[in-house]
Amino acid sequence: SRQHKEEAYDILKKQWEKGEVIIEGIAFQNILAGVITLWEFDSFVFAENFAIKKEYRNKGLGAELLQEVITEFCNKRIILEVEPAENVTQKKRIGFYERNGFTLSVVGYIQPPLRKGCEDVSLVVMHTGEEMKKEEFECIKENVFKKVYRCTNIRG
Repeated sequence: SRQHKEEAYDILKKQWEKGEVIIEGIAFQNILAGVITLWEFDSFVFAENFAIKKEYRNKGLGAELLQEVITEFCNKRIILEVEPAENVTQKKRIGFYERNGFTLSVVGYIQPPLRKGCEDVSLVVMHTGEEMKKEEFECIKENVFKKVYRCTNIRG
């Protein structure tokens, strides 16, 4: 709903103003065409809210923005979440990330509800770099739940 979008925008704006998140964008003909939100940790960067406006899709802008992020944080692993490949859209999304240097991990978790009235979501992790060891994944999961989700009830 519009109210939820406005609430999410307000939260993101406050996080950005406090320096908690980095927001990267890409323009097409001087118009903001897409954005991605990044949370920088000591050993990795967590990416979320990656979106390209519909009218600017299939122009290579998403790939370009991802490559800029990968280059900017070349000394750190980039982590993002996707829903398991259960339908065509989800399979396409995973394929897009794979073509752009990400590996689909066998590990994932249950994302807690992000607002009242929402359900838990089962997610799988994608990442840059070599295969992720279980200990590294557990550390990443703990950091994401604490800092991004502000949640200590880690599931999945």
